[in-house]
Amino acid sequence: MNFKDRIKKTPFGKVIKRYLENYRENKKTKQHKAEIRKLLEDASRSDKHIYYCGVCESSNMGDMAQTYCTLNWFEKNYPEYVVLKCRTSVFRDEKVDLISAMRKVMQKNDIVFFQSGYNTHDLGDGREDLMHQKVIQAFPNIEMIMLPQTVFFESEERKQLCSNVYNAHKKLLFFSRDPVSLRISEEMFPNLTIKLYPDIVTSLIGYYQGSENRTGIFLCRRKDVEQFYSEDEYLEIANELRQIDNEVTIADTIISASNNDIYNQLKEYVEDMIKTFGCFRIVVTDKYHGLIFSLISNTPVIVLKTKDHKVTSGYEWFSKVYPDRVFYAEKPKDITFLCEKILKNPQYYKLDNYFDREYYHRLKDEIDNWRTCLGEDIGSN
Repeated sequence: MNFKDRIKKTPFGKVIKRYLENYRENKKTKQHKAEIRKLLEDASRSDKHIYYCGVCESSNMGDMAQTYCTLNWFEKNYPEYVVLKCRTSVFRDEKVDLISAMRKVMQKNDIVFFQSGYNTHDLGDGREDLMHQKVIQAFPNIEMIMLPQTVFFESEERKQLCSNVYNAHKKLLFFSRDPVSLRISEEMFPNLTIKLYPDIVTSLIGYYQGSENRTGIFLCRRKDVEQFYSEDEYLEIANELRQIDNEVTIADTIISASNNDIYNQLKEYVEDMIKTFGCFRIVVTDKYHGLIFSLISNTPVIVLKTKDHKVTSGYEWFSKVYPDRVFYAEKPKDITFLCEKILKNPQYYKLDNYFDREYYHRLKDEIDNWRTCLGEDIGSN
């Protein structure tokens, strides 16, 4: 045990630890109070508000790209609305009351949008799902849009709780992010309007060109509760890839820049991530947005298993649209064969903007039609 660890175990060390914990908590609360003040100030600029709940708080560029695409989509489709960004950590801070602040400025025709992603689940503490429930219960008469979600529950109790809360809301439109999530959400939420919609980051496919001088293979792998393979198996995969190309880069979509730094230059950071994927001959990934960034950068991608359906279900959908770019390795030994197959006739031309054209160009109409039908149903009751 080193000197620092010994100090930590003394009564004096424990006092310092508690002091630091309280300091960090108070600093967060101070920041959260400032965010609430800003929300109230921004809301005063218009009588039309979008409450964008669950905006990304990490340095994961997949989640950040969802926030980036959603904000762009709001700007194009709801220019008359003020977008009020609400973070999950502020909802969860018991020392502040974001719900009460929202009530002060909420108008009858305001809309709540929830961040898309893997957010309707109970992994860890399922913090995003609990935030959804808190907002849904607080505003039963406000229209709410759940942007495309992956749905997965391990606990039957948490699954039932989510089902009861979401299903009780009379004005909630739910988008499922993949066919498996669609089936689960239809079972859980029989009272809701549910539609199958791709991840919003797919709206960037077809608008970027990768490098003309591609080199190496990118193993974009996860390190979390969703990973299927052990660390030793990842090492074996990397070694197999080096037999094909000795230049193998192992990384993630999580970067070292702070959350605030990314927000201040969101477009630049998203485009840098796309450029990174566009430098390689092949991407091998078990990351959902690793798959999507590959397609945005027109890079052939081999999908690996995870513990849930998120990535493989995405593969099944995307491979039907882009069959010469998306491949699936059932086992690690399949990777070598697939890499060799790709490199015999590599395709790097710019892909069709299918998902943007067929889905995100139409999303506003989908929502408007739902809102119209909602009004008619309410009027008839």
